[in-house]
Amino acid sequence: MSDLNRIMTKRGRKTRAGRAVWQGDEVDDKAPDGRRPRCIAVWLDGFSIAYAEQLMAQGGLPHLAALLAANPHVELEHGPSRLTGLAGEQFASGLDADDAGRNAAVHLDPTTYAVWQQGAVLPPVFDTVDVPVSVFDVSYFRLADAQRVTGVIDWGAHDPGGPRVARPAGLLDEIEDRFGAYPARDHVYATSWPDPDRVALAGTKLTAAVGRRGEIVRWLLGERLTDWQLALVAVSETHSASEAFWHGIDPDHVLADHPSAAAARDAMRSVHEAVDDVIGEIQDAFPDDVLAVFAMHGMGTNGSDVVSMAALGELVAAWDAGTTMRSSPVWPTSPTGTPWLAPGQAWSQAVLASLDATSAPDSRDRMRRTVAGLWRRRPGGERRRRTAQLERAALDRKPLRWIPLTRHTAHWSSMKAFAIPSFYDGRIRVNLRGREGAGIVEAADYTTVLDELEQVLRECTDPLTGRPLVSSVVRPLEDPFTATETDADLIVEYAGQPLGVSHPRLGTAGPFPPRRMGGHNDPRGFLVVDHGVSLDDRVVASAQDVTPTLLALAGATTTARLSGRSLLAAGHSAPMP
Repeated sequence: MSDLNRIMTKRGRKTRAGRAVWQGDEVDDKAPDGRRPRCIAVWLDGFSIAYAEQLMAQGGLPHLAALLAANPHVELEHGPSRLTGLAGEQFASGLDADDAGRNAAVHLDPTTYAVWQQGAVLPPVFDTVDVPVSVFDVSYFRLADAQRVTGVIDWGAHDPGGPRVARPAGLLDEIEDRFGAYPARDHVYATSWPDPDRVALAGTKLTAAVGRRGEIVRWLLGERLTDWQLALVAVSETHSASEAFWHGIDPDHVLADHPSAAAARDAMRSVHEAVDDVIGEIQDAFPDDVLAVFAMHGMGTNGSDVVSMAALGELVAAWDAGTTMRSSPVWPTSPTGTPWLAPGQAWSQAVLASLDATSAPDSRDRMRRTVAGLWRRRPGGERRRRTAQLERAALDRKPLRWIPLTRHTAHWSSMKAFAIPSFYDGRIRVNLRGREGAGIVEAADYTTVLDELEQVLRECTDPLTGRPLVSSVVRPLEDPFTATETDADLIVEYAGQPLGVSHPRLGTAGPFPPRRMGGHNDPRGFLVVDHGVSLDDRVVASAQDVTPTLLALAGATTTARLSGRSLLAAGHSAPMP
């Protein structure tokens, strides 16, 4: 038996490697009446094709392996946009970070120095098309604004980016009455690695959630919502699994020797095998519909959480105040020196407890901040107008008080620069006069401040390894006065897996325990379409090409602006009625 046939018959279900082929404007014998085939798009959120390739090489993931072996597929490049954490919104809106003018999920109001995580802002482009669309659990999809789209948002999405919404009304209740509530709600964001039993339980619950998701999709699209030409389905358990279990599959992870690593390895594989089963089940349930499976980008070992959420704030505060960073470890360490949390110990509270308050600005800065605050509250004071989109999205804000770095927010107005909370990279904002409400850095000194900060960053090392802390420092703004609420003046990417910051003059913060195991640091995604649909033969395409490609597959048109373009091969179009 050939390897491909062996893969196709594994688990007792034969996967359909060979499907009907589209040829130009011809329709195959599965659509003798000339109807245009419908398209089901499955977004594998937080899915690593690199890890999937390892499993497929071992005979795993037979349905995805057969799909890739029998059909054209392209590699996708998501680039820096993946570090915004807004892949769902970029897919739903069809706009990348630059075109959307939204470069992070964390927003800063420069007039008040308030900071928050902002949910979806942009309306979905799928509401502008001329074919019926149904959606299930796509994150950052503003279904409330999409009057012509049916479906459900947040039955069990990872970071849904907005409220739970159903159209028609009552559909979410109907789903939960029939299939139950999301079974892994307690494990979507949980820091489970300190407890092997908790890791195993999370793997069991997330695996069950994948199976339940597949049942819902087959019922929803096959029985309940039948008037659709394009269906958008998200599978988010791979996102939760990658963030929770990555130390189980990376032998170089700082927690690869933790007692929970073996359970994490098993859990990671279990979730991905369940996802593969769902792909096969969707193919079997909708044999005449075109299936597109994609991931906007991949995942990898998390090397950003600890510094971006804690240590960078200490560094910038110490630099600004001329003080020395200090922290007091309150946890056990591994033989290699990696701090470990105790089972049940919360990461944020543990990190905060280890920080010495002397690294915060002194009382003179507090006085200056008070005066600046009074100035900002003067009647008739200038305030930047909020955009209409942000006003509509105002209820979709999440506070960030749980991030240790925010302990310095009360002092930002009196600092020359400050670190902004971030999930994926380091972000520093200059307190610029004329841009920030109580700005103290003159425009003429802006570059000097950035030069000083960059020098400090490049002098920093990882306190555990002694290696350089940063791999790159970027200044994204040509004109700082054009900055939006999501822009930073310096963006930092880290080298390796730093768990703290050490500077020869400013001292050391950390090492702290790791938080999430996996992160969004692999820009490589993929798109595969069955029925033999011919795709552009480019070696690498943009992740933003997914949205226009799906619209083309469904025969949909829109006048909305899109950042990408269709990947259907030149001269190839969807079958026409």
